[in-house]
Amino acid sequence: LVAPTGNVAVAVTDLVTGNSGSVQVNVPDPQAITTADVGVVATGPQVVSVTPEPGAPAVSRVAPVIVTFSKPVNPATLLSGGLQLLGSDSQAVNASLSLNLGNTTATLLPNSPLAADALFTVALSTNVSDATGQKLAGEATFTFTTETELLDRSWMQLTSFEPDANG
Repeated sequence: LVAPTGNVAVAVTDLVTGNSGSVQVNVPDPQAITTADVGVVATGPQVVSVTPEPGAPAVSRVAPVIVTFSKPVNPATLLSGGLQLLGSDSQAVNASLSLNLGNTTATLLPNSPLAADALFTVALSTNVSDATGQKLAGEATFTFTTETELLDRSWMQLTSFEPDANG
């Protein structure tokens, strides 16, 4: 490695656990060997992305909610309220929950279309953790608003005509 001179940030990530660490190192001469004692710190998973995006307007009423974590999560911690979609009345929306094989992406698929033009909250419990028990770190609630009703049914009416016996 060729290093610049001066203060340099050295960062490491344990590819097995996802834990990371960093240290500042002073490199006085790029030709000289410089050593650094860098360790990793155990950290819990963090949410790295949410679909629909937080604050998104006009989200499809049948869109899945996808949460991606920085490291594998313990699947059992997502059950029983670990990951929920809450309606504007703060009640949980009935949805199926699935997790990818790497335990890094959770998908909530509502059992029926969501209410139109309504605010929904994706909520993660503070009990969500990784396999070693490290708790979720960072933001844990995200909101979005669904699209308005696509059909204007206010003008619709049904007229039924039954001919009499004379035709």
